[in-house]
Amino acid sequence: MTGWRLGFVFGPSGVIDLIAKCHQYQVTAATSIVQYAAIEAMTNGEEDAEAMRVIYEKRCNYLRTALGKLGLDIVKPQGAFYVFVSLPDAWKDDSMAFAKKLAKEQHVGVIPGAPFGDDHAIRISYAASDESIHAAVAGLKAVLEDIGAVPVE
Repeated sequence: MTGWRLGFVFGPSGVIDLIAKCHQYQVTAATSIVQYAAIEAMTNGEEDAEAMRVIYEKRCNYLRTALGKLGLDIVKPQGAFYVFVSLPDAWKDDSMAFAKKLAKEQHVGVIPGAPFGDDHAIRISYAASDESIHAAVAGLKAVLEDIGAVPVE
């Protein structure tokens, strides 16, 4: 249910009461289809998580290796399905400009790092197909070549 924005929280009643006060004015409710999907996942999906963990780990390892070969520094995630990648020194603009260039020229979508506190980084999700991830790496390589930032093999 990646991206469906449905979750739950456990804690002492006093803490939950405070969370509820804030939450009730920010979110009305998950849509009915998301609620039904969550019931199905909680009732019959216990085995699904491990299979997805294995797939995500494989995709993460691929990205870490492939982006490392492109000379990029990657922060290894600790439970997420995205990697945080530092942009090369050759890129003199901000993360939004890089994300726009990558989207416009290579049709690859990434999230700028500025909202996460690093305006010289991007966030890349690996909750996509292997084919999409390989295409994204190829597009990223093309942009890095364009700015003169791909190491010589």
